Amino acid sequence: TCTESGLTEGKHCSVCNTVLVAQDTVDALGHTEVVDAAVAATCTESGLTEGRHCSICNAVLVAQNTIDALGHTEVVDAAVTATCTESGLTQGKHCSVCNVVLVSQDTIDALGHTEVVDTAVAATCTESGLTVGKHCSVCNEILVAQTEISALDHEFVNYVYNSDATTTADGTETAVCERGCGATDTRVAEGTKLTTAIAENAAKINIYAAGKTIVVENTTNEIRVYDAMGRLVCRDVARNVSTINVKTSGVYIVKIGSTAKRVVVN
Repeated sequence: TCTESGLTEGKHCSVCNTVLVAQDTVDALGHTEVVDAAVAATCTESGLTEGRHCSICNAVLVAQNTIDALGHTEVVDAAVTATCTESGLTQGKHCSVCNVVLVSQDTIDALGHTEVVDTAVAATCTESGLTVGKHCSVCNEILVAQTEISALDHEFVNYVYNSDATTTADGTETAVCERGCGATDTRVAEGTKLTTAIAENAAKINIYAAGKTIVVENTTNEIRVYDAMGRLVCRDVARNVSTINVKTSGVYIVKIGSTAKRVVVN
């Protein structure tokens, strides 16, 4: 065998035991070695060192030792923050050696936009405006775009004579913008040039404001008071001194016959 010597065939007498054919010793054969390959340990499975055995008698010549399982090498899978339009992920873990998922990453739903209203801007006579719009207060994405509204331009309708004609030139008349912006437009009041008699009469009339009262002196003609929009707010029978009360501050036009004067009431 591999470890024991043998004998050749021999013969002897079964009665007297005389050796008839002597048996020769056959040397032991010795083992025929075969390598038992090492088995690498994994994260979850143990391994083995390299060993050897005899391919004839299967005797273990070099025993294989057990190598403990290595265990997982954890790596953190970073969380992904959800955005308004994109989903996110929770934090997870996996093994950097075998890639086994140790802690699953759960999906976080997209947050959706947080709407904020972009207030409309009214167009004025000289400045353009904007329609109402919307944007997201988180990511600033425009959800409803604001459209530009063209400037309106002034609207001058009711022109009021300024009582500034002379005997040599026509006077002027002024209108306040109907849109309420306070802008004015002044133009020549055609045909208002005064004769000498009219000019002398107009010079005698004294019109002024005292608080919320308009005072008219030196006329016996009917007095009419208009607001800046050209609306009649008061009519009065003139006396030597007439006082006309108005409710609000602003620009008023006082007309007496062909005479008109602008009065500012504070």
